[in-house]
Amino acid sequence: MAMIDFDTFLEEKLKNPDFKREYDALDKEFELIDELLKARSEAKMTQAQVAKAMGVKQSAVARIESGNLDMKYSTLVNYLNAVGKRIAIV
Repeated sequence: MAMIDFDTFLEEKLKNPDFKREYDALDKEFELIDELLKARSEAKMTQAQVAKAMGVKQSAVARIESGNLDMKYSTLVNYLNAVGKRIAIV
């Protein structure tokens, strides 16, 4: 079976107007997740280290970073505090 890379797969899927509409609706959520991952990377921390700083389990950090959690504002602030960042609205 031939393998295709994700970019090729996504390019094909985005040709479907229904898929594109749903994908575009998640743009801000994806952007937030990317920023969280970048913040953790800049802090040179593992998920386990962030979890310890937050007082939660590593699996909770994994859910935050995967987007599989509809988190409260306080959870977001707690994560950002753990990685030494703060919210800035631009």
